[in-house]
Amino acid sequence: MTSLRGFLVFADMLVNRSSYRTFLELQDVAELFPFACRVSKEELVADERFEVNNFGGEFSVGVRE
Repeated sequence: MTSLRGFLVFADMLVNRSSYRTFLELQDVAELFPFACRVSKEELVADERFEVNNFGGEFSVGVRE
């Protein structure tokens, strides 16, 4: 993951105090990506700042503590 995309996702989750977001929610965060930039599942899995799981039957991302 490019460090900028990872940082933006990480910052959004901290600022909004989100314990997790679904992958689909991350694809539609206009405040973070008002331009054509999307985060892939592979990038999120590879970034050690995040933990990924299958919460409620959806690919979900959380901030690793």
